[in-house]
Amino acid sequence: MIRLKPLTYVLMISRIRNLSGQLLVRKMGKYFEADIKVSGLVSGGLWAAFWLFASENRYDGDPSTGTEIDIMEYIVAYGNEGSWIKNLPDGNSLNHFNVATHWGKQEGQNVSKLLNAGDFNIDINDGEFHRFGLRWLPGELTYYLDGVPVYTISEGVSSGNNQALILSMEYDAPPNDAWKANENVLDYLDSLPNYFMVNYVRVYNFEE
Repeated sequence: MIRLKPLTYVLMISRIRNLSGQLLVRKMGKYFEADIKVSGLVSGGLWAAFWLFASENRYDGDPSTGTEIDIMEYIVAYGNEGSWIKNLPDGNSLNHFNVATHWGKQEGQNVSKLLNAGDFNIDINDGEFHRFGLRWLPGELTYYLDGVPVYTISEGVSSGNNQALILSMEYDAPPNDAWKANENVLDYLDSLPNYFMVNYVRVYNFEE
C-alpha cells in the first residue's frame, strides 16, 4: 500500500529573536526569505508553499488580520486537457509561482497573482536554489525573487503580530483539485518520492 502524506513545518515568528537577542517587532517591518530548490518536484499535482498564517483569525473577513499571506506557492502541472495550465507559456506551470493574501472566503477578500519567473529572466526550475522573499510593511506587501521585487500588494494587508511561518508540501488527488489543474498525483507514482529542498529560512527586522 502506498501512503501519501502532506508535509508541513511551522515556525512561530512571534517567538524568533534576531542576532541581538531582541524579539521581532512587527511595527518596524519584517523581511522573510527562503532559499528553495523546486526542481526536485516533477510529479503532477504536487503543491509546495512558503507562507504565513494566523489560525486564530481564520478567514474572518477582516483584512487587518491577514489570515494567510503566501510568499510562494509552486504547483506542478503539465497542462492536461481541461486545465487552464495549458494556456501558460510552455504549456506547464514549472517556471511559475503564485503570491497572495487571503483574509476571507468571499469574493473580493483576497489578492492573488501567478507570476512567470521568465519575465524576470529567471528559471526557477534550473536545478539551483532560488530566494523567495517578502517585505512586509504597514499597508504594503512586496514580493521578491532572487532579490528582485516582482509584485506589490497594498490591499488587505495584515497588521497582526501572531502569524506562523510555514513551509508545506501538499498534493491533489481525486476528489480534490485545489488549483483546477486537472492533475492527480496518483498518476505519477513511478516518479515519487519528490524533493522540495530548503537551504535556509531567514527573518529580519528593519526600519525604513
